[in-house]
Amino acid sequence: PVTLLGETAEDVAEAQRELVRVGIDRPAAMATGTVEDWSGGGPLRAYRTATFADLAAEFTAGRSPVVLDVRRNQERAERHVAGSLHIPIHEVLERLDEVPTGPVAIAAGRSMPTRTSSRWASATSSAVSPSRVT
Repeated sequence: PVTLLGETAEDVAEAQRELVRVGIDRPAAMATGTVEDWSGGGPLRAYRTATFADLAAEFTAGRSPVVLDVRRNQERAERHVAGSLHIPIHEVLERLDEVPTGPVAIAAGRSMPTRTSSRWASATSSAVSPSRVT
């Protein structure tokens, strides 16, 4: 189940429209507020963003993060990063055990809102260090 969180009702509505584009049309719940409101005083996590040029530089330097492609099957069929792991975003939480520990670059594409990637990133264990590639 997906829960949509946004600072405003407009943010939640926008996220819902974006999720419909990737096949998620019925969120389990929705709420508005700030990240601090939802953290319950716990520590907050963040992730960095990167370009495909940044990702290429990582590979050139001998560092090979796992590239997790969370786009729809159709988008992936059009083109993808060779050797990337494909798990559509709506399946990631159920298949999290397939994602190796360590650096993970999330290839989400333009149709996937950044919020979606960041929510997944915050749900993963501390053993995974995600970056969103745009």
